[in-house]
Amino acid sequence: MLRTLDADMAADRSGGLRILLTNLVLAGRSGTEIFVEQLAEWFRQRGHTPIVYAPLIGPLGEAMRSRGHHVFDRIAAIEVPPDVIHGHHAGPTMTALAAFPSAPAIFVSHSVEAEFDRPPDHPGIRRYFAVSSLVAPRWSSPTIPGSRIERLYNAVDLDRFARRPPLPAAPRRAVLVAKHGSHAAMVREACAGAGLELEEVGPATGRVSDDLPSLYRDADIVFASGRSALEAAATGCAVVLTEGRGLHGTIRPEDVDRVIDYNWGIHLLARRASVRSLAAAIAAYDPAGAAEVARRVRRRCGLDSQGERLLGIYADIRAAAAPNAGHGQAIASFLESHVPNFAWDRWRVLARHFAPEALPPSLTALAAARQPYDEDELVPAAEPPEPQVADWAESGERVALEGQMTALRDRIAALEALQAATYASTSWRMTAPLRGVAAWFGRRGRSPAVRMAAPDCPASAPSRA
Repeated sequence: MLRTLDADMAADRSGGLRILLTNLVLAGRSGTEIFVEQLAEWFRQRGHTPIVYAPLIGPLGEAMRSRGHHVFDRIAAIEVPPDVIHGHHAGPTMTALAAFPSAPAIFVSHSVEAEFDRPPDHPGIRRYFAVSSLVAPRWSSPTIPGSRIERLYNAVDLDRFARRPPLPAAPRRAVLVAKHGSHAAMVREACAGAGLELEEVGPATGRVSDDLPSLYRDADIVFASGRSALEAAATGCAVVLTEGRGLHGTIRPEDVDRVIDYNWGIHLLARRASVRSLAAAIAAYDPAGAAEVARRVRRRCGLDSQGERLLGIYADIRAAAAPNAGHGQAIASFLESHVPNFAWDRWRVLARHFAPEALPPSLTALAAARQPYDEDELVPAAEPPEPQVADWAESGERVALEGQMTALRDRIAALEALQAATYASTSWRMTAPLRGVAAWFGRRGRSPAVRMAAPDCPASAPSRA
């Protein structure tokens, strides 16, 4: 839907900043979507004019529009240039920079596995941020080294997620917020064994709640991960960090710094979830410990302190000298690597993220044209001469080969871990409808060349034992 930025934006502005927030989508309640929503509301309450650009607008974006926010799905509809760009996701961020080259920007990476979270290289992006200590090394590159990527941890609206009354001595009610349902039956059994009343919400349950604060105010224990766990901990609930088949356990005061640093995510879930381990987490219920966790989380992760920090960052990048060269080349390089072409570069990684079982039919001809080049690259080299058997055991070749095999096994293990993280991520779940559409088109137009270019991968997360 195309909307234009009309004169009421000027009326909204009373000496504040025009802040353009970009996001890939503004439809559901994933981490970055909620982050954009709460940040836009916070800026507006303090006299600034937030503008949100997301190529895909859904219920959340429409709800923000109904509350008077400026939300757009076409960059050309934004007629008044922003003072600063706060970028999430490479595509919409680079689109905003192409449209408003004089606006300084920051870029925030939220994911370790989604290609669209890779920080784009552009002189207009003055500072780079990551939401956890894992994201920075994941996206470090020669042009954007990890030393340039600062931390900007997720924040919680402390007014919305107010402190609940003190927890009872013994728990009575629990809430499960489940993105993936493989652990739901185990949580039910563990809660039943402990005599707890359990309420289940989240995408895996088919019930997505828009009023988590009310649920948390009445809950003694919350089973969750990610932003949901952060918000429950800030409310004062006892939080069991778990998702899918992974488990960290009950968050204790001494865990707070680490779980914030790892963004309350799947990389903390080192133990296998089971009825027994979940029952042990329930048995570790500690009202005083949960209260101390809430105090520490509220001190470190409040939206007010993060908003003020961001305003300071915006002031710094606006005061810095504007880059006078490199804008056009940066945009060209981004397009070169993300638009389908013979380089066979990141666009294919993105295509597989959204539709691993099929490429769109428009790429069929390209795959066919690429096939001779791929075949040339696959021509086997001449077989090496057979080693001298007598010398084999005496030489260092065996040691070298064993070292290479060990390195390959480590690489495979790392890739399997990254694959597991991808299947467990919110972005994978969020893009499932797009993968379905692409798969439908792929079935209609797929050729053997495309099948070779995109080998079969699961369209959704496989069950993992």
